[in-house]
Amino acid sequence: MRRKDSPTLKAWRESTRPSIEASAAYWTGRTEEAETAGDDGVALSTRGDDTLDKLNKAIEALRYPESRSLDSTPPAGWPAPLGEDAYHGLAGDVIRSVAPYTEASPEALLTDLLASFGVMVGRGPYYRLGGDVQQPRLNVAVVGDTARGRKGAARGVIARVTENADLVALVGDIGLMPWTHRHYLKGLTSGEGLVSAVEKTGADGRVLIIEEEFGRLITAAAREGSTLSPLIREAYDRNRLQVANKNTPLEVSNAYIGIVANITQAELMSAFGATKSTETRNGFANRFLYIASRRPHKIARTHIPDGVIERATSDLRDAVKRARRVKEVTFSKPAEAVWDDWYYAQPDAEGLYGAVTSRLDVHAVRVAMVYALLDGSRSINARHVKAALEVIRYADDSARHILGDSTGNPLADRILRALRKMDLTQGAERDTTPMTRTQILRLCSNHATKEEVDNALEALRGAQLIRETTEATGGRPRTLIEAV
Repeated sequence: MRRKDSPTLKAWRESTRPSIEASAAYWTGRTEEAETAGDDGVALSTRGDDTLDKLNKAIEALRYPESRSLDSTPPAGWPAPLGEDAYHGLAGDVIRSVAPYTEASPEALLTDLLASFGVMVGRGPYYRLGGDVQQPRLNVAVVGDTARGRKGAARGVIARVTENADLVALVGDIGLMPWTHRHYLKGLTSGEGLVSAVEKTGADGRVLIIEEEFGRLITAAAREGSTLSPLIREAYDRNRLQVANKNTPLEVSNAYIGIVANITQAELMSAFGATKSTETRNGFANRFLYIASRRPHKIARTHIPDGVIERATSDLRDAVKRARRVKEVTFSKPAEAVWDDWYYAQPDAEGLYGAVTSRLDVHAVRVAMVYALLDGSRSINARHVKAALEVIRYADDSARHILGDSTGNPLADRILRALRKMDLTQGAERDTTPMTRTQILRLCSNHATKEEVDNALEALRGAQLIRETTEATGGRPRTLIEAV
């Protein structure tokens, strides 16, 4: 197979290739000279400092790895790639620097970085939206198109970039400690576990939950009597968490939690389909941004040069320090104008897609705050809003692609598939004639009650996915139901 640049990097490579090649050639020559003698006539390799090592890392960082574009095209309805607005400022600089060296999608890398940075900054900055205080903490679910979608590859890259970006022991009156393994929680299964993880950080309270199997978290949250769903909702909304345990009630008032989760599209739909709790599907699910992730190219030997990581880490460390000086965040007048135009243009959506995207305005404010804090700004300006809205656009398109016309009611979805002329088990075409209510009841008779069928039909009506017409029969009229 002929090697070629992947489509997502081709233009970037071509525009930067001349300067990269010239810089690499120049500095390679300088390094060879420096091995013999430095400017002061002393060989760098014998100086006893790290000058030559730094120079070699800089040269290494100038070279991109070879990659191959994928032969397959994105599935129908796949979201358009993130636009340039989303790569504003430091976030864009970091993603551009690491993306050529990894098979992770730029969208997964960027949203993981935004969520990680928001948690690292801590609970100091805030914005008043209505009667609520919004802080820059985010929940992100990266949804791979398949098991080979490299949905989890971004986590390793961002973890490496951020692991040394917060080395400040105490900051002001917040009482933060250096970012360590204690700030990570993996495999969350209970509300008690969440509160316990916050307690382990002491006065700090920051926890980044890494959930590599998001379906497991959805299932655990849906269990009868589980405190996980309400606590995750509370953790998104505020800092106080409480578990009314019979023996020892648990409570923390300084919780500051973000979540980065991974799952495939098939697993997500299966988890939502198996979850009958409206509370979990709606109140739980809409506190996440869903990010469709697809491997942009193949790299046989992925390795990010140390120089690239060190530069990104250093820049992020400076950004964290600046952001912690910020308290109340405000919107500039131009930012308000951009925000208002977007907000009033948003339609109301139905079905499961409508339920899980019903909090996009809150997510958008928080993402805009993160962009502002990355710039060290106390004011959200128009560029920050545009960057945030492009991320929200991608998340919205991702949710629409992933969830489609699903209502969140498994029986309703089953009926809709039948009305769309697909056999429920074989995928073969059915009769094109609309179905009567009696036929639908007969179709579902082995696994649903009449009341459950009526509820499913009501869900389809509410989502405007079916159309009903009355037909004269010479006797009692009959109602025909067909998919829209």
